[in-house]
Amino acid sequence: MNNPVFIEGERIILRSYKRADAKYISEAASNPKVYATTYNMPLNFTKLYALRWIYSLEQNRRNGFGTEIGVFDKITGEYIGHCGINSISRACSSGNLVYFIDEKFWNKGYAAEAAELMIKYGFEQLGLERISGICMEHNTASRRVMEKVGMKYEGCGISEIKKDGVPVNVLHFAKIK
Repeated sequence: MNNPVFIEGERIILRSYKRADAKYISEAASNPKVYATTYNMPLNFTKLYALRWIYSLEQNRRNGFGTEIGVFDKITGEYIGHCGINSISRACSSGNLVYFIDEKFWNKGYAAEAAELMIKYGFEQLGLERISGICMEHNTASRRVMEKVGMKYEGCGISEIKKDGVPVNVLHFAKIK
């Protein structure tokens, strides 16, 4: 569990974050359009916040609570986004798929490629039996990603979360090994 994670895909690499990645995470995550697609990230995702976030993600990985890593272009090394599995429950052999993609890479299939690689990693390397995912009802792109990677729709949580103080419906998806 202590070794850095490195997963190679067709066009992307998923790897553990480095401190130098904080600048790129901050830039991507602070975009208001990216912020609108996420339910648990601050709008002002500063470089300092990103450094603290990287540290907390690494601690979660070392403690077996999750594996959340960066998505990078396989050729250029450019930061594309974030993907992972968090809230791992060993008792239930389950975890939650999470991701966000920098706006300049939207609609190019990167989220689905990263999600597919992470689901495979979750089943094969983390020993999970069930991987779930959620998205806000208005986030049709995220819904399409989860459907594309074979996750099944399980239902809608009415006013399940609040985004900027406004109740939002949440769609639930899952995939079984």
